[in-house]
Amino acid sequence: MGSKLSRIAAPFSRRRTNSHDSHTESAEYHGPKCTCDIEPGSIEYYNLVARQYGRSPDEIARAVWMKALIEENTKWVSFDHMGTNGSGIKAFDYCAGKGFLSQALAPHFNNILAMDNSQNMTIQYNKRAEETQEAHTHCEMRAVLGDLVYGKVPLAEFPDSVLPFDLVAMCLAVDFFAPNDASDDDAPGLIRALGSLTSRLKDNGTLLILDIEKDHISDSAEEAKSQDYQEKSEQNRNGKKVVGYGSNEIRTALDVLGMTDVDVKGDLWFEEPSDGGQVYFLLKARKVDACRENVVEI
Repeated sequence: MGSKLSRIAAPFSRRRTNSHDSHTESAEYHGPKCTCDIEPGSIEYYNLVARQYGRSPDEIARAVWMKALIEENTKWVSFDHMGTNGSGIKAFDYCAGKGFLSQALAPHFNNILAMDNSQNMTIQYNKRAEETQEAHTHCEMRAVLGDLVYGKVPLAEFPDSVLPFDLVAMCLAVDFFAPNDASDDDAPGLIRALGSLTSRLKDNGTLLILDIEKDHISDSAEEAKSQDYQEKSEQNRNGKKVVGYGSNEIRTALDVLGMTDVDVKGDLWFEEPSDGGQVYFLLKARKVDACRENVVEI
């Protein structure tokens, strides 16, 4: 199996549910397709599809929705406390793909450093960043190759000029902090992974996570045995994923890490143009002096 982290290059899930149905179902992904034998979700896959990624109607609509969502919640995230368009306001977009989240953040920051483990995704990010910076001349954006969790690719050095960050952000990436065969309750792995992000925050810095919510209703024992993890990861129930990490699991992990002021905006519905939709959550948390940065002993 390929690294699950590599699938975060694309902030658009293959999961889908019919909004009028209450049962679990899966549907075809309406993004870029590869007819070769490369495993979907692998680094090689995203290196191959990077140029066309983000061009499907669903993906374009989601990028527009994401930008509007960030703008609607600028006060809630407290961008104003960071100093909108002020001097040296810095963000880190982890698992950034082609930069859809970075583009939504650009109006509020002076420097955005992005990271992804797909070389071609970082190339596409930097091409799009040139266009974004024409509209937001105060913001410098660039992407580097790296993997803070699995070490699948060499880690780029963080320039001293950007550390620590005012904001660390992540979109549709949290599930890929676990191995492919991990259980839903792989809390230690989640804590370590989130710790690798919060350790890059300045004191009073903000962690921001946008992801698909999890349906915490357990399957019956028979259903649980009839499907493997990969099959279940392709499914939604009423717009929510049935495996992986939701806002509850992230909140618990952040408590262990000592993050404070954890708050969640839930039931954020995105309607896909092709069919159905998904329920998202937006989570924020603040780092304080007492935060335990990398809880490697767990």
